Amino acid sequence: MFKWLADMLVKTPVQSSCSCCEGKKQRLQKMQEAILSGDIEGEHDLVEEVVRMIGLDSIPAESLPHGKFPKQVLSPAQRRAVTLKHELASRGMYETVTWSFTDSNLAKDFRKGREPVLLFNPIAADLDEMRPSVLPNLLLAVKNNTARGYGNVALFEVGPEFYGRKPGEQNQVAAGVRCGMTAKKDWNGSARAYDVFDAKADALAAIAAANGPFENAQITLDAPAYYHPGRSGTLRLGKNVLAYFGEIHPGVLKKFGIKQRVMAFEVILSNIPLPRSSNDKAKKKLELSAFQPVDKDLAFVVDKTVPAVNLMTAAKTADREFIADVRVFDVYEGENLAEGKKSIALALTFQPKDKTFTDQDIENLMNKVIQEMKKKCNAELRQ
Repeated sequence: MFKWLADMLVKTPVQSSCSCCEGKKQRLQKMQEAILSGDIEGEHDLVEEVVRMIGLDSIPAESLPHGKFPKQVLSPAQRRAVTLKHELASRGMYETVTWSFTDSNLAKDFRKGREPVLLFNPIAADLDEMRPSVLPNLLLAVKNNTARGYGNVALFEVGPEFYGRKPGEQNQVAAGVRCGMTAKKDWNGSARAYDVFDAKADALAAIAAANGPFENAQITLDAPAYYHPGRSGTLRLGKNVLAYFGEIHPGVLKKFGIKQRVMAFEVILSNIPLPRSSNDKAKKKLELSAFQPVDKDLAFVVDKTVPAVNLMTAAKTADREFIADVRVFDVYEGENLAEGKKSIALALTFQPKDKTFTDQDIENLMNKVIQEMKKKCNAELRQ
């Protein structure tokens, strides 16, 4: 390939017989020999020979030209999914990738009242339905792990669930399950069984990682039927459902052949809007007040059927500007209360903005809360 170059090197005249020219002639002859021997097979070999003859010190150092950086390959939804997976993995959970199909006999409890999406030509007899939830496949993974001696299981999956046959009739969901103990037994007894609050914490962490409004989420007690009715909840923002969490119903676990309690959560990513631009994903500026907050406790008597979340919502809406936090710290049923009544105690945090609250300001805020409780929950202040 480079024989023509070897002939050209032989014909290259040397103008003088000085030692410098003799050295040049010798280097040209060596390059000719390298070319004819087949040591040089491409341009890179030729460049290497030239550099070796001239010397690396004789070549000036120059920076490569700066081109435009390539645009991001991942879409906003894909970037959000990656961030979410990292968050759940950091919480000690292992990612799974299961089939988008499942067993129709096991899936019927997870359809939420929708029609099944059955397959005409399933790849296996027990994979004959598009999964209406990610949980059936995760529960099968729990069963397989516990059957092999791995009693402490924490798994999650980010993928679709299907509720129709048409394109787009599916939700992107992040679901996870926990079974067993939080850690192996040790001398200080720190290990404990997973409970519903672990599932709630996972759901809130997943919503936060997905850039969802977790701080304003409300908890209601209308989780699907495959959750335990007294140990589950729904995280929602108005009518928009953000997540389900809780303990899986024992009757459902029995159908899967699972004897241990299983905690689960499902975050509906399709109900969490994506950022409109790259600037939307930036965190908001931290705004701290220079004035000390004021904490006050109020107890209200309501009907036993009234959930505590209703009182929390009413208290927050009494004054959105100065009420920074509302928490339930006590629920009492017993003596000194009328039949069918209960007492719910709330811890309120009032945060001033531009001046320190006076006693009259605090009293006005408390009166707003009391009036809102009476209006929305028919609650009376407990004396």
